[in-house]
Amino acid sequence: MTCGHLFIAGFLLSGVACGKDVTIVVYAAYGSPHVAHLNGRVLEQEERPGPKVDDSLWRRLKRIASDLESDEVPDMRLTWTLGEAESSISTDKEGLFEASIEAPDGTLFSRLKPPELKLASGDDRYRAEPVTVTPVIMAHGDMAIISDIDDTIVRTDVTEGMLFFRQFVKNAAQLDPIPGVATLYRSLNAKSIPLFYLSGSPVNLFERLRLYLELHKFPAGPMFLKNLGIRNADSLFEQKEYKLGHLRKLAKRLPDVEFLCFGDSGEKDADIYTTFHREHPKRVKGIFIRRIPSTTQSEVIPKDTYRTEDAYEAARRLAGMGLISKEQAQEIGKELWGENPIPMALKLDLEEELLKANRED
Repeated sequence: MTCGHLFIAGFLLSGVACGKDVTIVVYAAYGSPHVAHLNGRVLEQEERPGPKVDDSLWRRLKRIASDLESDEVPDMRLTWTLGEAESSISTDKEGLFEASIEAPDGTLFSRLKPPELKLASGDDRYRAEPVTVTPVIMAHGDMAIISDIDDTIVRTDVTEGMLFFRQFVKNAAQLDPIPGVATLYRSLNAKSIPLFYLSGSPVNLFERLRLYLELHKFPAGPMFLKNLGIRNADSLFEQKEYKLGHLRKLAKRLPDVEFLCFGDSGEKDADIYTTFHREHPKRVKGIFIRRIPSTTQSEVIPKDTYRTEDAYEAARRLAGMGLISKEQAQEIGKELWGENPIPMALKLDLEEELLKANRED
């Protein structure tokens, strides 16, 4: 064998050994003490700088294009390991995967180490760091928050044409949070009430939304987004059946868990949540619909929901339900009004909520 042959053979062998770098992305991991559910995607790894407040429009447009034109990895085998148990998963043609895994007999998920997700052994085509998956485990009597994203926790003006475009081209660092909502969600999360985010945004924007939650100090949580791919795609414009499908699945997979539902008046959230409430009247403990000011397409808010103008109004309702304290509600009010005192009428409303709750007890 000549030196040239040896060089070519060595080059080919090194390429096989190294493989292509890919990233395992988990969108949602949750379940009961006995069964956990997982979904996500495998993408080709891409190194890029994090978003900055002073990023130029050109840099932001390049990032959005990169998000939308993701390089997914189809037909990849993954192994989900839980103690001695293993579950084999394969990605579909769009790199997506979904699986469920049962806790071994006689054990519960809360007592086990978090499962690990990694590439299946023997596949040298790719290289990826294993991912430690910590599912949100919900037991009997627990409570969870289901929250919309657009115009509920972040200003997007999704129903407003050109205003929406101005918000869409912002990066995660530049997006405008709805004032007080992150503090409200952290207050609830501190009471062991986890967050589930349900949005009509495409799954390609997961990283942008994940970074938004992190940068603006929202609690992390499972995120359900639309698949706008070729196979088994969700409709771009249909919202009600898409969201109800996820809500019904959560209700089935998390038996006996109660829900607080948060949305806004810009699209169909009130209608969706009230339909869900009719189907599960004992499990939906509150529906909070933020009224979007000055919108031309704001939907009518049903009477059996809490219509809120801001996070403080939601906070005082939640204080009346005993889910956050009076002091936490007042802190949210201070965040909204800054150095200005909370209006006396709103202070009295908070006291009235607390008195009403005490009478009902």
